[in-house]
Amino acid sequence: MELLEPLIPTCRSCLEHRHSYVRKNAVFAVYSIYREFEHLIPDAPELMHTFLIAETDSTCKRNAFVFLAHCSMQKAVEYVLSIYDSIPSLEEALQMSIVEVIRLDCKSDSAHRVRGTSLSLSLDPLLTCLQRRHAGFAASWNC
Repeated sequence: MELLEPLIPTCRSCLEHRHSYVRKNAVFAVYSIYREFEHLIPDAPELMHTFLIAETDSTCKRNAFVFLAHCSMQKAVEYVLSIYDSIPSLEEALQMSIVEVIRLDCKSDSAHRVRGTSLSLSLDPLLTCLQRRHAGFAASWNC
């Protein structure tokens, strides 16, 4: 832990590096540190959510989204709902990660299980389930 503390600012700055390879690995580094020593980067979920919104590289986006899925499901769901209309145009790896988050979030509701993985998959029932389970995003829904 003492060795990691001085590296935290460097990891944060690497999230803004000009090369996507560096940013991708910075996401992994932040995830590894947060998983073992959450107190060293207590704002990591918010940091990754901000990173995810601003990022343009699909691999970096996917890695940041997977981070959120494992560390802050609420932030992952918030991101999915914010990009609802653009899901069909996303890279396949990110789409699959989104489908996995939807599946995990709606696991108890068998009517909304994913039936396929193609890009033309209709996500409306699954996203409706997310909206119902997270009333903060759609206050008019009653579960």
